[in-house]
Amino acid sequence: MGFFADAFHLRGTRKKEAVDAALAASGLVPLRARYVEELSLGQKQRLLLAKTTLHSPKVLLLDEPTTGLDPMARLQFRQELRSWQSRDKVILISSHILSDLEEVCTQVVFIANGRNPAKLEPSSDPGKGPQLFCDLEVISDPRAAKQFAESFPGTRAVEARGAQLVVAVDGGKEAAAALLSHLIQSGVKLVRFDPRAQTLEELYRDTFGGSRS
Repeated sequence: MGFFADAFHLRGTRKKEAVDAALAASGLVPLRARYVEELSLGQKQRLLLAKTTLHSPKVLLLDEPTTGLDPMARLQFRQELRSWQSRDKVILISSHILSDLEEVCTQVVFIANGRNPAKLEPSSDPGKGPQLFCDLEVISDPRAAKQFAESFPGTRAVEARGAQLVVAVDGGKEAAAALLSHLIQSGVKLVRFDPRAQTLEELYRDTFGGSRS
């Protein structure tokens, strides 16, 4: 850490404070006396982030930053990213683990085979956006439930997984309420009905033409 602090032209008290702050933010203070070779893969990833943020850059570029991290380390990493966001930092992340990006990203660009088909802004509010996804679980005939869901005027797609269905509908909460009423009136017995925003994995699949069941 001292070597990279020198590379970033940090000297004296400023150098010590920067190293201490970066190690504390990454949860590595108890390990500061260890050699890098003794650290786990997840700890090395956190050390890389600590090293990268030593000089408090305005723009942070991260390539697959959660590779090798266990669930707790990934949670801590997302918390640290939120801390950086609160300080008005620009963070660019390249990652194949889309679920890790949903809670922290404000804008998303999908690139595959050299194509950039759309610039997307994910929304965690089910009441916003042109399309809503409803997770259903039924105790009646799932095939009949799928047919009734498909007959709803605003339905875009239905994905069936046994007794569980994912229904994509146009509109927000009003559309979800209308779909729920339609299914109940059709005799579908529901034990779960959960409207939500589209996940990034679903959005990626739809953007690049993945199939639904």
